[in-house]
Amino acid sequence: MFSKQVWHDRRHQAEVFVNEEGIVSGTIIAYKRGVCLVNPRPAVLIALYQEAKIKRILGVNAVVLTDHSPEFVRGLCTLITYSRELRRRKPLDVYVRADSAISPVFLNSCCAQLMRECSQFDLNIMPVSMETPFNIGEAELSYKAHGEDRGSAILQIRTQDRLVHFYDESFREELEAYTPEKSDAPDIAIRAVQLPQYRQIIPAPPRKEFVRA
Repeated sequence: MFSKQVWHDRRHQAEVFVNEEGIVSGTIIAYKRGVCLVNPRPAVLIALYQEAKIKRILGVNAVVLTDHSPEFVRGLCTLITYSRELRRRKPLDVYVRADSAISPVFLNSCCAQLMRECSQFDLNIMPVSMETPFNIGEAELSYKAHGEDRGSAILQIRTQDRLVHFYDESFREELEAYTPEKSDAPDIAIRAVQLPQYRQIIPAPPRKEFVRA
């Protein structure tokens, strides 16, 4: 069983999938010409499949990994397997931090074996340096370094209308401790770590409305 937290406006949507143990299995952030799956675990594909959201699985056009967890690599491989079985044709782009412990060579090796079997789509794995912007659909994304050791990173997604910040499992304290400067404050912040007293999705009041589905 899975629960889901959802935020949306007319042009954007964020979905955070949480399993029975309270672990975030993956986050989908959608906007014009962009459907990004962030840090997927294998279970997120099971959740989408159980919801009969086949088009949602095939609609993902980019996977973004912020950390080097083996679970995220397994989640990516699961997405490739599902996409292949569902006869995906649209290319799939994968973005990883260039300084991550996940080697692009290792990722290519893992994915290449899956892609050999009846794949009808192209898979592109692209390492991105910290603070270097890259584009997915009509948004600019970047990894923003944070912390004294600069090992943690906020994933920033900036569309024409909204600024979204994604905080992965490396951020274990209260999210308020990471409040950026007012000039760069996000419209919505998404937290991946499980803290029962806090929401996974935190919209900036009072302009947004939190919806639990």
